[in-house]
Amino acid sequence: GAAVTLALGLALRLALAHYQLENIESLAVEARHYLESAPEEEDEESGRTAIPPPILEYLGQKLAGEERFEDAEFFLTRRSTPDDPGATAPAIWKLLAECRVAVNKYRGAVTAYDYLLLQTERPSDRAAAYLARGKVQLELEDYESARESARESLRSQKEGRTNAEA
Repeated sequence: GAAVTLALGLALRLALAHYQLENIESLAVEARHYLESAPEEEDEESGRTAIPPPILEYLGQKLAGEERFEDAEFFLTRRSTPDDPGATAPAIWKLLAECRVAVNKYRGAVTAYDYLLLQTERPSDRAAAYLARGKVQLELEDYESARESARESLRSQKEGRTNAEA
């Protein structure tokens, strides 16, 4: 009821204040509390205000930089837009994939690499993404897909370090 709505509003305000103060630890606590307590869907009827995507992105980047990959993955997942992959920057898909690999969420990592590849045109970046995806597919023991990712990596960049790794 009203108490829950008040508590959620307070959690959101605290999260925003911690963002302004660049207090990562408290921001992570309050943002997680808000996201785990609030209804999933934001709509005008619920009156729920979303945590602004740039704050989720900032938090995910900072936590990943501290090697807190599980926490980073939590916030980057909520920042991402799998229903509209183009609405999420390639750098976010890449970082999300790397965090998922770090916490052994390999299937989710493959998906994030797939979305990254949809938006990546530069040959060296495509080659690196295919190679990273192939490594994850090996972890999943999906050898045929890993082989195809390696082939695509080689096709994307004809020479250089990435090609040698593939």
